[in-house]
Amino acid sequence: MSFRGVNVVTLDAKGRLAVPAVHRQKLADHCDGQVVVTLNRETSLLL
Repeated sequence: MSFRGVNVVTLDAKGRLAVPAVHRQKLADHCDGQVVVTLNRETSLLL
């Protein structure tokens, strides 16, 4: 599975990242809603 594009997101007061609605259901279906976020060499995030 891959997602392409740019989505500007912020952390809320509790440090949670809001996943854009367009991707939320795909993530829930594919990985039961659990992801790991890492920083790649170009300073973007990878899920």
